[in-house]
Parts: sequence; C-alpha cells; structure tokens
Amino acid sequence: MYINCEDTITLHNLFLNSTPIQLVSIHYVRNTDIGQMFNNTSFTKTIMDFIIPQTIDGWNIEVLRNILDIPDIEKESFDFKNNKVLDRDYCLEDHICAFANTYGGHIVIGVEEKKINENHKKFALNGFDNGSQDEMLRKINQKIWLIEPTPLYETTTVESEGKYYIVLHIKLELYKRPFFSKYKSYIRLGSSTFPANRSVILSMVNYNLISHEDRRKHTEYIVGILKQLTNLSIINDNQHYFLGTSGDASKPNSIFEKDILLIGGHSDAEKRSDLNKTYHLDLAISHLRCEEYYSKFKIFGEIKIFLDKINTGDKPIENSFNDITNYPTHIVDYFKHNHKIGFKLFMLVLKFREEIYHVIKDISAGDMLRGFCKMGY
Repeated sequence: MYINCEDTITLHNLFLNSTPIQLVSIHYVRNTDIGQMFNNTSFTKTIMDFIIPQTIDGWNIEVLRNILDIPDIEKESFDFKNNKVLDRDYCLEDHICAFANTYGGHIVIGVEEKKINENHKKFALNGFDNGSQDEMLRKINQKIWLIEPTPLYETTTVESEGKYYIVLHIKLELYKRPFFSKYKSYIRLGSSTFPANRSVILSMVNYNLISHEDRRKHTEYIVGILKQLTNLSIINDNQHYFLGTSGDASKPNSIFEKDILLIGGHSDAEKRSDLNKTYHLDLAISHLRCEEYYSKFKIFGEIKIFLDKINTGDKPIENSFNDITNYPTHIVDYFKHNHKIGFKLFMLVLKFREEIYHVIKDISAGDMLRGFCKMGY
C-alpha cells in the first residue's frame, strides 16, 4: 500500500487509523516538514512505537512478514539479524549493549538481509529449524552474560512452517547505564552500532547524578540558545563581515532564507546582536559535537573558516561580467569584493539554520531528557 501524504496531519491520522499490517509501505513527498520526518528521531520513534508490538506477546508471523516490507524499518530501537549472530565468533552482545544504552528495543533473529543497491536493502525470512529453540535461547543468554551490568530482557519465538524466529526485547533502564560489553560500551545511531566515546559514556554516568528537574532546566536553556541560531545572519559593516542574530530570539525561525544578509546601521539594528555576545554560545555549540549532531557542528566550524577568509583576503578578486552572471545578484551586491567565497558562506549559513531548526524540533518532541547526546554533559 503506497500512500502519498501531503502534510503532517495526514500522516499522523494514517498511523492512528491503520493497523501495523496495513502499513506495508509509506511513500511521502518532501515539503516544509514531511521531507525530514523519517530523518527525525522523535517522529521515527513515534512510527516505530505504533508499528512494532509493544509487548513480547504481540508478535506473530503475520506481523513479522508485514514488517519485512517496510522500507528503512531498522532504526535505533529495531534491528533484523540473521542466524549467524548466534555463532561464537559473532559479537551479538555488542549490539544488545548498544540497544540498552540507547532506547532499548527489539532485535529479530532469523532474517536475512539482501542488498538491492547502495541505498536500499530488503529482508527475507530464513529462521531456524524447529527443535533447536532451547539451544538457541541458551546461546542468547550466554551472549547477554557478557554485558555488565546485565540488561533486563525477554525473548519469544515466532513459529511458522517448521521454522521459528527469535524476538529479543531489550528494555530501557536509564538508571543502569552505561552498559559495557567486554569492557567496551556501544550505542545505536540510526540503524548502526558504534563504540561510545568518552563524552557519551560520561554523559550516561552523569544522567544518574543530575536530577530530572536540573536536566530539564539545562535542556531548556540550551534550546533557547539554539533558537537564536536559527536566526543566524551575516552582517556587513563597511565590507567587514561578522555573524549575528536577528529577529525574535525566543522563537525558532522556520523561514531559512529570511534576513541572512544584513547591513550594519540598518534601522532594525536594535533587533540584532553580535553572535560573540551570545552568552554560553560555546556551551550550546558543544552539544552538537556528539555523533548524532556532529554534521551540524562541522557546518558551524566551516562558517567561521569562510568568514575569516572573506575578511582576511589579500585583495578583491577581479569580477568579469560572465563570472558575475553565474551568481545571484543580491550575493554579488552584498559581497562586492569576493562574491565566490560570499556565496559559499551564504549557503553554509542557510544550511546551518535549517539543520538547527530540525535539531530543536527533534529535542523538543519528547526524548530530549534521556538522550545521552542531546544533553551533552
């Protein structure tokens, strides 16, 4: 079933009024919000909570077969694994550790992955032969015993046509994090498992040392600074360029191209401020250094590099007519002495505004207080 959804409300109504088995495949179009939805952690998790059975007793072969056909079903809290993961040499315990450190979730064992191309893959049931259930469940227990502390989990088998499939449910236990597998810690990012670095491990430790109310206040404070960054602008003061924020700093700016290029001394100067005067800016930016948001952190670093280039160039570039016509007029008029670097700077700020806007939506949607990256301690 392919459904072309034009807006957020349509998708939410779809999920509320459909059963998991009806949700075989979802085709969506990109507009202001929809195009980013399946890359948005909180929205994806809402879909996953609806499609994936929330109790171990909710699993059956019909549910499993229909989940196979949902594109990109593997996320932070769900993964398919083939039969080989129970072999002695395969480190299934690392993946279980990652689930326990992130959102918890389900691992279904007995499903083969077939790669269609670089960006797409499909899944097919493989399973185990009936009669070996006790042996395979014992192997799972042995893998989990390698994790310290031991995560809370439950298992069930789904049987069909002489085969069975194992569903492993790892429960979320925030107070026990971080979990370690053979002296190493792991986390889930998207559909992959990664080693947790020092800052992530420390943030999980600190989660249990800081009260819920203090985390909430801290998160709200950082989100307030990020809202200002959705209004990040370039200010031209007599061909010297610096970064500032403009507009209503208390609200995130969803019009990403609005007022990126400003002129110093403009009548609305009281509505803007030098970015260097933003209190605790470095603290807010440091929250983007985690794996989940590192690409946003890199963009901000590139913005500062290009800003320095445009302010310290030895001499203006020679602008031929043909060269100028390749760039938007307002870019050439604004960056008179170097529109090439100026255009790159403009595009970086535009991209950064959009990325930070979606970070705020992600954090504000629900899971901000339990995310190890998002808190960034």
